[in-house]
Amino acid sequence: MRNIVYSLRVSEVFTETKHAKTIRFDVPAELKEEFFWKPGQHITFELDVNCEKVRRPFTISAAPGYCNALQITVKSNPDGIVSRYLCSKVKAGQQLNVMPPFGGFTLEPLKEQQRTLYFFAGGSGITPAVAMIEAALEREPRSKLFLLYANRTADDIIFKEQLEQLAERFSSQLEVRHILSKPSIWSMFSPWKSGRITKDVALEYLSECRPVAQDTQYFICGPGTMNADVREVLQDCDVPTDRIHAESFGGNLVTPKEVSSVPALLKLDYYGEAVELEVAKGQSIMNAIRASGMEPPYSCQSGICGACRAQIKSGAVNMKARMALEDSEVAKGAILTCQSYAKTSELSISLK
Repeated sequence: MRNIVYSLRVSEVFTETKHAKTIRFDVPAELKEEFFWKPGQHITFELDVNCEKVRRPFTISAAPGYCNALQITVKSNPDGIVSRYLCSKVKAGQQLNVMPPFGGFTLEPLKEQQRTLYFFAGGSGITPAVAMIEAALEREPRSKLFLLYANRTADDIIFKEQLEQLAERFSSQLEVRHILSKPSIWSMFSPWKSGRITKDVALEYLSECRPVAQDTQYFICGPGTMNADVREVLQDCDVPTDRIHAESFGGNLVTPKEVSSVPALLKLDYYGEAVELEVAKGQSIMNAIRASGMEPPYSCQSGICGACRAQIKSGAVNMKARMALEDSEVAKGAILTCQSYAKTSELSISLK
């Protein structure tokens, strides 16, 4: 991911729920290729907050070509400076600083493929799922899709009408089930179940929604322990690891573990430029690179988005958190520079 920021014009802002809004952008013709995305990817916003540059990633909430617009859907977080700003201050006609689409939590539809695709979403975790679902329904007509979507109340369901319309239009392909933790007795909306997506609920859901094709893929994006619980159930059912795809989002993270570190000499391949610099004890690789005057790619700085991903060529690091990386990727040398601290006195790293 290159560290390039563009100014995009907001074309439209509309309300999804009391706490969530969708923001659409005009993408100039000369940037169409730069801002082409895969279903599930995110874009990163750069804002100046209290004289400090802040970056945050938000998932693109539409499939490419589905609505002819680049858009995100943001749920305001009381503790989220950027999400609060996007939901309360942004208006049509405004210019925002945005980085091109990025991320490995994606689904690429295959026209001739026949698959079973399961989606487990909680709250704003629906944003990558709805983009993937739209893309698969339009471009993978032989596949069957199941969505289990958890919210607090019926009023909190983002894309409620859109999902109903998709389920009706593609009735033979898509089945949507809702689970509510605080259903109202006054609501006419009837969820499949009350509660949360726990291990038991996930197992019950899988037993009722049977796969219709041998090629089965699972996509998970939710708060708290939902991702880990669903993953554990799938692994207990002997689902191969490479068929389980998960992404976390802000506000639901476990506390990063404390790691040890040592001073180190870092040999950095900075997009083809060979650089050597010192990394202090207790200093992350990213902060060491930025302190030297360079601008490596980054976004969330909490191990979620993967924007700061790099490849370690020699030496070793300790990582505090790595939600954006699978075990297989770490085994091949992938690291997140924002979460990495030198474990050996010499390191060689290549930015990707």
